[in-house]
Amino acid sequence: MAGAATGPIYGPIPDLHSAWATSNPQTGTPLYTAEETRELLRESQKISAGYRELHKLSQAMNSTATISILTVEKVQDFLIKWAALELKIEALRSADPTDAGLPLIKADVVEYSEEPLRNKSLTQIKTQPLEEEQARLEVKICRALNLELWDLPQAPCCADYLNGMAQVFRS
Repeated sequence: MAGAATGPIYGPIPDLHSAWATSNPQTGTPLYTAEETRELLRESQKISAGYRELHKLSQAMNSTATISILTVEKVQDFLIKWAALELKIEALRSADPTDAGLPLIKADVVEYSEEPLRNKSLTQIKTQPLEEEQARLEVKICRALNLELWDLPQAPCCADYLNGMAQVFRS
């Protein structure tokens, strides 16, 4: 089992290493507390807010901080960029409330028109590169924290792993 090296999970969620408190790179002022950074990590990695997941994420964060403060700083940088992209995407989507997706043709069969797929909306065209960059940052964060070792299967770099082993599909 992937997270077996840490033993069973008992007790409160571990306190986070002080290195996880994020500061503004330009001014040096505090930007996020360690707990807020954990919440951003959880959100970016699409990890649920359950006790076991928060415990494992906290352990992964503390392990990374113990091994390399430079990696912590790099992950914090990725998180700041991810959060900025998230704000841009939300602003673009809220600016165009008419972009409702595919138009419904038949309700009893649920058939959608493929016409909008040929001609993407302006919002989709604007958000696609931002979403792709966000996905790249999510994988970089996941790999930097080595989340597949901590048995957090929701994380994007863990999608191809099942109990620590790569899945093989035959066609």
